[in-house]
Amino acid sequence: MKMDEPLVVSTMLTLVGLLVALAAEKLPPNPLLGFRIGYTFVSRRTWTQANRVAGLAMAALGLLATGASMIDPPWGILVLNISLPMLLVALVEYAERLAEKQLIAEPLTPGEGSGEPLKPLGLARITLPVAIIIAIVYMIVVLRLDRIYALQQLVNQAAFLGIHTLTLYSSYLGIRRPEAFHVPWLTLSENRRVASAIIISLLLVSAYVALSTISCFTRIAEILKIAGITLAACATSFTVMVYLCRRN
Repeated sequence: MKMDEPLVVSTMLTLVGLLVALAAEKLPPNPLLGFRIGYTFVSRRTWTQANRVAGLAMAALGLLATGASMIDPPWGILVLNISLPMLLVALVEYAERLAEKQLIAEPLTPGEGSGEPLKPLGLARITLPVAIIIAIVYMIVVLRLDRIYALQQLVNQAAFLGIHTLTLYSSYLGIRRPEAFHVPWLTLSENRRVASAIIISLLLVSAYVALSTISCFTRIAEILKIAGITLAACATSFTVMVYLCRRN
């Protein structure tokens, strides 16, 4: 990445965030622009408030990343890699709370705003191979602490941990809270296909980032030595995830 690219990205994030926040009052609910998740479509008030908060939060993060980029460009990317996934999760949870308050005041009609849950076991079968790859990389980093303190290494690890966090969180939403993917302009089956496409896309990005990180390591013996541990760890973690998601 060129030296000025982090500054450009963070500046654009700031400008887009401010634009969303300023336009939240006039921007109607739509499938193309704004902070578009199922919870924000509950009412116009929920849409406006969620988009205003999302825009301000994005602008604040952009300013923070811009300041870090001016000090040293890799620090700007590191701030984005760490903060952006956490911010997205926080915004979804915030929108869910807004929608819950709105629904207490004005309940939806039966079937409105609902979604069809994705199959947990199917998701587990898809995510397990990717999780194994990412766990192997993570274990290597844990065992090789002498490399973790390099700034570029921190940037790489924050990237794949952040994207995998979004992947797992999206899988959780698809199983337990499918209404987060609900879009009024689509049918239930179409919403389900869109949710699956989003999760699969995140999985592909997770795999790409993880493989890019693995390419930094040339000693294959290190990977093979901990392969059994990571396989068991991934199988256990995803079994627990599926169990928790299937609980009533």
